[in-house]
Amino acid sequence: MPSKRENREFISMLALLLFCMFILQYVGISNEMPAIVYSNNTQNNHEYSRGLAGQKICIDPGHGGSDPGAVGYGLEEEDVNLDVALRLKDLLIADGATVVMTRTTDTDVSLQARCDIANNNGCNRFVSIHCNAYNGNAYGTETYYHSSLSSSSTAANLANKVNPEVVSHLGTYNRGVKQADYYVLRNTAMPAILVELAFIDNYNDNQKLASESYRQEAARAILHGLQSHYGETPHDPPVEPPAAELDAIYLGSSYNSTMEAGQEYIVWIEYKNNGTATWYPSTSPSTWLGTWNPPNRASVFYPNYNWGNNCRPSSVDYTTSPNSVGRFTFIVRAPAVADNNYTEYWRPIRGDTWFGPTNVFWQIRVRDTISPSPPAINYAPSGYTNDSTPYFDWADGSDVTGISSYLIRIDNEQTPVSPYEYEYTISNTGSASSQHTITNPLSDGIHYYFLYQKDGAGHWSAPAVGNFTVDTTPPTTPIPDDSISSPTSQTTVTFTWTNSVDSLSGLAGYYWKIDNGAETFTTANTVSVALPGEGTYTFYVRAKDNAGNIGEYGTHSVIVSTTAPGANTPVCDILYNSTGTVYWHWLGTPGSVGYYVSVGTSPNSSNIVNDVYTTNTGYTVSDLSNGIYYCRIKAKSASGVIGDYSHPSNGVIVDRTPPTVPSIVLETYPGLGADIDYSESNQYLVSWESAMDFDSGIDVYELQESTSPNSWNTISSNLKVTEFSMVGKDFGKVYRYRVRARNLAGLWSEYSQISDGIAINRLPTVEIGENMQIYSGMQQTLYASSSDPDGLVVNWSWHITGPANSNIDMLFYTQEITFLLNYPGLYNINCIATDNLGGTASDSIFIEVLNRAPIVDLISVNGVQSKPEDLGTVKVKIGKTIEFQSSANDYEDGLVTKYQWDFNGDGNIDAETTDGLSNGYACYTYNNAGTYTVLLHVFDSSSTKTTVTFKIEVGNNDPPKVFVDPIEGEIASDIKISGKASDSDGQVTAVLINFDNGSWQNVVGKTEWYFLWNISKFSDGPHTIYVKAYDGRDYSSIAIIKVVINRTSTSGPSKPDTNSNPSLPDYQYPSETSVNSNKELFDIQFVLFLVFFGGLLFGLGIMIGRKV
Repeated sequence: MPSKRENREFISMLALLLFCMFILQYVGISNEMPAIVYSNNTQNNHEYSRGLAGQKICIDPGHGGSDPGAVGYGLEEEDVNLDVALRLKDLLIADGATVVMTRTTDTDVSLQARCDIANNNGCNRFVSIHCNAYNGNAYGTETYYHSSLSSSSTAANLANKVNPEVVSHLGTYNRGVKQADYYVLRNTAMPAILVELAFIDNYNDNQKLASESYRQEAARAILHGLQSHYGETPHDPPVEPPAAELDAIYLGSSYNSTMEAGQEYIVWIEYKNNGTATWYPSTSPSTWLGTWNPPNRASVFYPNYNWGNNCRPSSVDYTTSPNSVGRFTFIVRAPAVADNNYTEYWRPIRGDTWFGPTNVFWQIRVRDTISPSPPAINYAPSGYTNDSTPYFDWADGSDVTGISSYLIRIDNEQTPVSPYEYEYTISNTGSASSQHTITNPLSDGIHYYFLYQKDGAGHWSAPAVGNFTVDTTPPTTPIPDDSISSPTSQTTVTFTWTNSVDSLSGLAGYYWKIDNGAETFTTANTVSVALPGEGTYTFYVRAKDNAGNIGEYGTHSVIVSTTAPGANTPVCDILYNSTGTVYWHWLGTPGSVGYYVSVGTSPNSSNIVNDVYTTNTGYTVSDLSNGIYYCRIKAKSASGVIGDYSHPSNGVIVDRTPPTVPSIVLETYPGLGADIDYSESNQYLVSWESAMDFDSGIDVYELQESTSPNSWNTISSNLKVTEFSMVGKDFGKVYRYRVRARNLAGLWSEYSQISDGIAINRLPTVEIGENMQIYSGMQQTLYASSSDPDGLVVNWSWHITGPANSNIDMLFYTQEITFLLNYPGLYNINCIATDNLGGTASDSIFIEVLNRAPIVDLISVNGVQSKPEDLGTVKVKIGKTIEFQSSANDYEDGLVTKYQWDFNGDGNIDAETTDGLSNGYACYTYNNAGTYTVLLHVFDSSSTKTTVTFKIEVGNNDPPKVFVDPIEGEIASDIKISGKASDSDGQVTAVLINFDNGSWQNVVGKTEWYFLWNISKFSDGPHTIYVKAYDGRDYSSIAIIKVVINRTSTSGPSKPDTNSNPSLPDYQYPSETSVNSNKELFDIQFVLFLVFFGGLLFGLGIMIGRKV
């Protein structure tokens, strides 16, 4: 057991320990970094180096352009993403980071393009900003990194730093950090995250996303997460000094770092207008981009157009106000000098004043990648040639580096393949043109030449190409003949010869002559030659080809000798002919060896057959058309002398055309239907119109009768008249008729059309009721009451057609029908009854279908839904925006097409939506207190209107409230003043602070606010601090703090005067005094901690020693 003394020592040590703990608790030891403090009345005098300096962050606002992303309560995701991203960009730039944006406007950017922007700009981190959406019930914030990465990866660390900051700043539900295989996370080369700020289709989350203050908080949250990720204490960027009138921040540019000589591109540079003056593109003084280093340097990329001059590429594209982004777009053309590097410096200028950064430059390499143009051919063989060693002549093509040599290839393939028929390289002699003659003879056949030239950079041109055919072989020998037997009485002889053959270049023509006469060239293979008289003559002919080769002679001899016989008249044995083939014959003439036959359409004409020779005494002509034909002949003697024509033969009439079809006619009878007439008499007359035949004429008619399909009975085939009387026909049968005609040449016409049927029958009757009116969606039944006096009604055909533009067309085939009509308008109902012999009767009525007005089911005011009859009077506050919606339907006879809102009951339409799916969403703000009548008009597709009325009671606005955290004792150094503010019927838009009735200043934050008070400008002694809140309409009452500055004191000021500023609901005063964290206090705390720890060790050592 320890002694009493040991117990007292232990108790003393324990008391000392408790006392040290109390001192440490009262003073407050903090292991946090010192707070960021900067002076509001100094410029760039920050007490720290910018934490993100040297970091390049890529910000990706999701969606954009034609892709709005998720949508909720009239808010589009693309707009929220871009607004938050632009705010984050400004914060990051202010904190020293370099920012790369995937888009800065509402434009389309593909997923791969977003990844390329980040990868190509060497970014260190990638942050993609999005809003979530599901079913309207999900809510909260979540952040993603790629699913292939571990939880210890850099991307995971970044996500785990950013996500809790967004949750804290926005006050959203924490859905956690997750992994996914999103495209922008998978295809970026640096650590990347995707932040889903909140659910845009959840009402509470949507209200935050729609608020500018929450969007700014979202940007601050991501900034703080990045700072924490990089090991920095989260802080807001310092306040920049007042902007100069003309100042610019370089943001980025688009240009090609490698160009080809003479190429043109559209390029641009973007600057942020960091000054107070607006940039104008044309209004004087306009803002231009100028060349720099040295100023006004003539640029080698000046394209001689588009620029202001050779040192002013472009004025700003559009009017750019302060803090906006201005773009300078222009065209550059690479200089003609190839294989060179250029550095172009740019800087903005207005008038004579240069401004903005001086180190913006482009490095562009201009290279010669363009091959020279092909050489221009002055001469080359073409077509056919018998020269197997042709020559070529050409001029240089154009190229900036000049032409060094040429290459000629000849091959028998259109696409040359090594080994080539011929290949030769020629050096450039510098002359205006170059020539080359083929040294190795080329074979017969087609050849393709390819002439290349090489420039000074070693690039070969495309070839100048062509082809030619070498042919050194003459054509074959022609064989001539005169086609007559010698001797002949003709002194003019026509010589014809066989075609010569030249398989390569083809024939150009022939040279011919008689005996030793001069040669004559012809392209034909026949020639008529006038011989001088009787005698023996030799005809010579030889061929020439297209390559110029001439062949051997072919020869033929002829003997010219001269007297003439008569001819008998030819005859034909028939007068009419229907085939078009006619045969004439005649008696032969003694001493004749043949006859020349002529046939014509008049006694002495030869327009059908003209002197056709035959050795027979008869002649047949085929395929003669309709008409009269005559034949005559001439006799030919053995010596070839021909006599005169004989007398013409008798005329033969050719008629190959059948008569026209007669048209059958019946007496007129009442009709049973489309093609059946009826009669109670069984005697009637069948007649027809006469057929026509213009060559041989009509001979007889044939009449046929039918009582069943495809079965015909001939009544007569030899009728000379055009009618026939029918008697004794059977009742209950249907008779039909047809007729045809025959001409004198024996040709029958086609049968006439089949006549209408004739039957003995009485028609049925039918009734379907009276015209009527019904409402849409009502089922209707109609019955056809019908009868037939001499038979049975066997069929009913109903036809229902709807109103114009309804496309309603229905058919039914029963006696009773049931149908449903949903489309409003006038319907025509027709019914046709048919009896057993095909007789019909019809009846029609009209049915008018009336439209039903739409129904308003629910009305929503600020998200509270009620039936119209339960809505009552809705109470709202003045100046607050109210959201209205309605749920309506139009049964099954149309669609709700339009909503109209009259928010004041004055007959004026204040809001209108024509999209039936929008539920009539509208917003309205009442600026005056009172009771208002609201009218909602709902229209359907037939313009039928339903109106619902309810009341809105507008009350006055409740001003906000402000609270200041208490401060104890006197003030000895700078202090942080903080508190809270609230607004029961809206939101606080600003909190302002005032020292000793000076000017009012904005604090940091709104519902939870603070202000860092620098007391260096204030003297020791009492001071009064005033704080007030503003909700956009009214100010709160002013909270007053009485403080005393005493730089030798350690106590704080008194509590605020809470009589003029009631405490906020659900808020408790702090139980402990707020303590500034500064370096001196931290040193004191650290010393006390060492004292405590050393005393503790000392006491424990004594106790252990005593026990030992």
